[in-house]
Amino acid sequence: MLVATTALAVLAGTGLAWSAKQDFDSGFTHSTALGEDAPRSGGGELKILLIGL
Repeated sequence: MLVATTALAVLAGTGLAWSAKQDFDSGFTHSTALGEDAPRSGGGELKILLIGL
């Protein structure tokens, strides 16, 4: 019984965390200006593209 309760608590916690992440992420506008196959930064530099939408 303890294992089932723990599993249910973990499943519920995962669902709540996923829902919170979705709510947070939906507050941002996303663009498809760069395709999935666009080149990525290969070095230690961080390159950020800002687009006004």
